[in-house]
Amino acid sequence: MGKVDSDLCSFCNTDREYIEHLFYHCPLSLLFWRDFEVFWSINTNELINLFVQDIIVGIFNEDCEFLNY
Repeated sequence: MGKVDSDLCSFCNTDREYIEHLFYHCPLSLLFWRDFEVFWSINTNELINLFVQDIIVGIFNEDCEFLNY
């Protein structure tokens, strides 16, 4: 947590680092969420497509109740 010379993302180094970028827009975060979709599909036989609002508040779908917790 020291001082840095640049405000670019520590992971992708292509965009300004801010909380929304880190969780939703950074290519590494997007890769994580896509991998999670595959993991979820394999383990539950449910297909999901996560969007920013799903990650923040959960999926409003009775068939996917566990993911909301």
